[in-house]
Amino acid sequence: MKATVATFALAALIGCAGGDKSASGAADSLSRELELAQPDSGMPLTDVEGATPETVYVSKPTTTPPATAKPKPAAPAPAAPAPKPAAKPAALASGETFTVTATDTVTSRVNKAGETMYAKVGQDITAADGRVVIPAGSTVAILLKEFKSAPTKGGKETIVLEPTSVAIAGTSYPVTGTVDKVIYSLKGRGITGGTAAKVGAGAAAGAVLGKVIGGNTGGAVIGGVVGGAAGAAVADETGDRDIVIAPGAAITIRLTGDFVAAK
Repeated sequence: MKATVATFALAALIGCAGGDKSASGAADSLSRELELAQPDSGMPLTDVEGATPETVYVSKPTTTPPATAKPKPAAPAPAAPAPKPAAKPAALASGETFTVTATDTVTSRVNKAGETMYAKVGQDITAADGRVVIPAGSTVAILLKEFKSAPTKGGKETIVLEPTSVAIAGTSYPVTGTVDKVIYSLKGRGITGGTAAKVGAGAAAGAVLGKVIGGNTGGAVIGGVVGGAAGAAVADETGDRDIVIAPGAAITIRLTGDFVAAK
């Protein structure tokens, strides 16, 4: 605004002077002053002298950090496969049969009911699926549940055997079953003790008879033989014969319950 006023004043002075040199000099002087009074184009203009320029604060632009993509949740680990069920131990089903052999002599003259005899497994005994349940060499314990000779001639001896356990590699496993068949023999005791009392008269009569018939002492020997035979016959009538299960005798066992060689 000051520059505009100064310009108009300069023009008026030039007009009044009418081209006078003095006026021209004055105009030049004024022009120089005006040039000196030109404000700095870089400074802000204000209409009021001495006014303090207003300070303008420019706030810095706020920068919003770019949104960070949330990581995708990790895929769950695949479930571990279920453990395979443990294989069932090999077993023999109820009703199955197998054969063992006696290891020692068992006789009704020596052994009584309530005692235990033993038998050996000669070959592997396998389950239906082919797995070995009782290996060869195992030992079967058998209870003499009833074991006695016939009381009289024509009577029947009593034998009831029952397997109770099987020993496999030093470990014993219970077993339930019956003995369907056992090979045994009957053996006469001969004339001993009480039997001699029963047949004494027969033997003596034989000796006398032999002597009379033979006419010499040799008849006594013949009579003795006859008498002895008569005594044996009497002994047989009284049932004095022992049950004998010899070593190696076959014994057939039938299971009445499943057998598993496991504790």
